Amino acid sequence: MAEPSDNIYIADLPGDVSDALIQAVFGTSCTIKSVKTMQSKFPGQKGAALVRFATVEEATWVVQNLNGNIAEGLEEPVKVR
Repeated sequence: MAEPSDNIYIADLPGDVSDALIQAVFGTSCTIKSVKTMQSKFPGQKGAALVRFATVEEATWVVQNLNGNIAEGLEEPVKVR
């Protein structure tokens, strides 16, 4: 199993994902240090993001509590690792 990190990968986001969306959804309960969003390139494809949190504990909380769940502000479950 991988070592816990403050940097996580979030998949199955809306295709038009933006830094502002990530801040609105995941920055309400955690401190986000940086975001790299990857919008879909083809119709029907999902977006993704690399998100660095202020602490390993915050990132771990997001992985444990949001993986496979629908985060507030989104319409579909996300994969977080």
